[in-house]
Amino acid sequence: MFVAKTERVEEGTADGVLCARAATQKREQKSRFKSRDKANFSKEDDLKVLAWSFLAGNVSIWKFKLTVCALRCRQHPVTTGPHAKPFGHSNPKAAGLEDLACDTGRSNVKKKAVRTYTVSAKYYDAAYAAKKDLVDLPFYVELAKKYGGPVLEIGCGTGRVLLPIVREGVEIHGADQSPAMLRVLKKRLKSESREVRSKVRLFQGDMRTVRLKKKYSLVIMPFRPLQHMHTLKDQIAALTSAAAHLNKGGVFAFDVFLPKFEGIAAAIGQKRLELEWNDPEDATKVVRRYYRMESWDKINQTFAGTFRFEIHQGEKLLAEETETLRMTYYLYPQLRALFLLADLEAVKEYGSFAKTPLDDTAEQMVFLVRKRKSGR
Repeated sequence: MFVAKTERVEEGTADGVLCARAATQKREQKSRFKSRDKANFSKEDDLKVLAWSFLAGNVSIWKFKLTVCALRCRQHPVTTGPHAKPFGHSNPKAAGLEDLACDTGRSNVKKKAVRTYTVSAKYYDAAYAAKKDLVDLPFYVELAKKYGGPVLEIGCGTGRVLLPIVREGVEIHGADQSPAMLRVLKKRLKSESREVRSKVRLFQGDMRTVRLKKKYSLVIMPFRPLQHMHTLKDQIAALTSAAAHLNKGGVFAFDVFLPKFEGIAAAIGQKRLELEWNDPEDATKVVRRYYRMESWDKINQTFAGTFRFEIHQGEKLLAEETETLRMTYYLYPQLRALFLLADLEAVKEYGSFAKTPLDDTAEQMVFLVRKRKSGR
């Protein structure tokens, strides 16, 4: 093993002069890096302005594409993203997943800390089983049956959507960045039949950088994972990552909510009971999930707050846990601009999972998109 040897160099010597010059060069290099970071902020703003100008009809499609390419070429040198891996196996071959060994290639998304949803994972299944207005399952199951397997679900979590799909006989591969969520899903799979288990492959990976060595006819991202992407760069990276897994003619389906601004404003500072359910392991206990919205960033279109999970037995509070949540909301023209930046085009768009029109009465924005055809 090579070990670098460090020696102290006295000032005033020839070596000392060289050392001082190297230190000066290092400080200048750091300064250049800081300036370049500031420039990237302006590039992201430039992309936003360019996208809106294109939608307003002030910029031609060719000028739009050329300018985007020029901006991208001026970004930081690319860095290699984290390798996705078959969850629960250190060796892909041992898991029978060698054909799906992951290759992230290169990505211009910096590696950063990501939320692991450790607390939410414990309560997720019971909480959303109690959410009666969550009606997306039939929509995604129908899509999976129409396109056939294997299907890729990005942000599969604990399997709320994945399991109903595979129970219909459709092979599905799931990717998620949260080890806690994937552990819950793996535990749930143990209670499924061997036939069901044989049709599931799980991978741990960030939605912005995950790359599986396989293409799919259908990629899905149910229940708003895209709303956990808070910068333009991350949003484009997540869309590009999904598109990278589509085969020719493949479709990517996802949903986000249509924001109600009056509701956001009224919720600031309020602790609100959202869901309540009996503890699956002890029916004498009740779990309540509260959400307190603490801030609203109108410029970056995000709001942030804290989930509070309280376990009660009668009038007695037995335990409580908290976890923060920050979400981005989107407007329709903004999403259409993001599709262009990710080289995607909309195939279908709905205002609900019942496939109603996307209009002023809509509460959801549900999209089916595909890669843009060359020459457009």
